[in-house]
Amino acid sequence: KKKSKKKDSRKTIVIFGASSFVGSNIAESFAQDYRVIGTYKDTPVRIPGVLMMKCDVLEKPHIQQILYTFKPDFTVNNWFLIVTAKCRLI
Repeated sequence: KKKSKKKDSRKTIVIFGASSFVGSNIAESFAQDYRVIGTYKDTPVRIPGVLMMKCDVLEKPHIQQILYTFKPDFTVNNWFLIVTAKCRLI
């Protein structure tokens, strides 16, 4: 007998920046009712029920690959640019 693959009928959410504190909590809260794809740049995290994918949000092809592959119904943009500047005391 062949095993039939069940199509997941849940809506799909992609969370950009799911490895952060806020992003991981958002992903965890949606994981039971939605198919959740989370992204991280350098440090993957394990979140039950969430597929984590490496994605540099500053690279357009990375974002396109995630969106074209998973075709999300919703996206959550939870990434931040942190820019540090050198300060000089006068």
